[in-house]
Amino acid sequence: MYIQHRLFRAKIDSTSYGLLLKNLCVTRWFARYESINAIYQSFKELVKCLEELKDDSDKDTREAAKSLLKKPTSYEFYVLMSFLRQLLATTNATTAELQKEELNVITATEMIASLAKLLQKTRNDDLALQGIIQLAEKEIASFGTDIECEFDRLHRTRLRSCRTYANNTSAYAFTSEQFYTTLFRTILDHLHGQYNEYFEILNSTLKSFRHISPPTIENFSQTEADELTALISGIDDSLLLFQEFQQLTPEIKECTDMRAVAKMLKSVHLRYPRLARVYEFMLT
Repeated sequence: MYIQHRLFRAKIDSTSYGLLLKNLCVTRWFARYESINAIYQSFKELVKCLEELKDDSDKDTREAAKSLLKKPTSYEFYVLMSFLRQLLATTNATTAELQKEELNVITATEMIASLAKLLQKTRNDDLALQGIIQLAEKEIASFGTDIECEFDRLHRTRLRSCRTYANNTSAYAFTSEQFYTTLFRTILDHLHGQYNEYFEILNSTLKSFRHISPPTIENFSQTEADELTALISGIDDSLLLFQEFQQLTPEIKECTDMRAVAKMLKSVHLRYPRLARVYEFMLT
């Protein structure tokens, strides 16, 4: 194992990338991009390493290398890896924000809305999706992979039952490009729907917070104070909350953003505990 690892490290270190492969079991999702990107960037070195190991003097090493070579040099593996790398790069910034220990709910909501639009744009960008497929075809062809033969084996068209259809030879045969483009769009549609659902939930929750930012603070109402009291634990009286907002409105209005409000509250939070709790809830 030491010799095999040394051989692998020699191949990886010979590149400008030089990353160790990441552990996919890391719970934070932005680590998934690093993992897939490490494989993508080191792909040729990985294959070269396995090519050398399949001629190793140890029988178990030879068999393991031959077995492992089948998967990464398949077109399906490479094209899906390329797509997932692009997809995780697209979602990375939002994922990192959502997994912060101190989450700004307003910022998160804005980022989710923006990401949903970007996913929809990507889904409808035929040239970009075709570009992923064509680049994968070019790269994997250098390893001698017969793309059409592999596609026919994995996704061959099943003939319709003669019992149901008189003409059972008329099933539509997808090309590999059509198949993977459809698959990419299905994945993007699912993610777009998920992020839209998250946005609707957050947006519904945040409607009670719409008038607590500096530009809109003068519109804060007793009704919103009632809603916030019901929503946030630690606030005991909605009328007192409303009065605290009324008293501190001039100072809040002078702030540039929500972070500036939080900074200002550090010196007055003991005098306005209910109002301070609202901003604490929003910014953590």
